[in-house]
Amino acid sequence: MQDILTRDDIVGKKILRVWQSPWRTYKFDDGYTVESCSTYVELDDNTIFEIQWQDCCEELPINKLTLQENWFEVDWEPLITNSYSMVIIEVLTSNYIPTFCLLLSNNHIIFASDYGPHQTGPLIDKLGEKYDAEDFVTYWGHNKISAD
Repeated sequence: MQDILTRDDIVGKKILRVWQSPWRTYKFDDGYTVESCSTYVELDDNTIFEIQWQDCCEELPINKLTLQENWFEVDWEPLITNSYSMVIIEVLTSNYIPTFCLLLSNNHIIFASDYGPHQTGPLIDKLGEKYDAEDFVTYWGHNKISAD
C-alpha cells in the first residue's frame, strides 16, 4: 500500500528536482492514438509524487512514489531548473489546468501541461501572466487564494 501525502508533506518544502517519465503511446480500438508522459516532483526531503491529472476541486490521493530508473530529470527547461530550491507555498487546482499545480515562493506555478490528447510534461508559468489568482482554489479545502 502506498503512502498518501497530506498538505503538510508538500507545502513548506523545497523542490529538489522535477522528473519526467519516458513517452508512452496508447492505441485504442477505434484507431485513436495518444502519446503521454508523466511529471514527478522530488522535494528536499526526498519525497516524490506525480503531478496528477484531475478535475477542478477533485481531491484524488497524492501518493508518495519511489524514483524509477527510466525517469529523467527535466534539465533542458531553465524555468523548471530555476524553480529548484523554491518553497512550495500551496497546492492548487483550477478549471483551466488539467492537473493540480504547485504555487512556489517565486510566484510561479508548476503543473503538467497538455496539448489536446497529449500530456506533454512539466510546465511553469508566473501567476498573473497567463493565469490569475482567482483562477485557482486550494487543493485541500477549495479556498480562494490571494494575488499576493
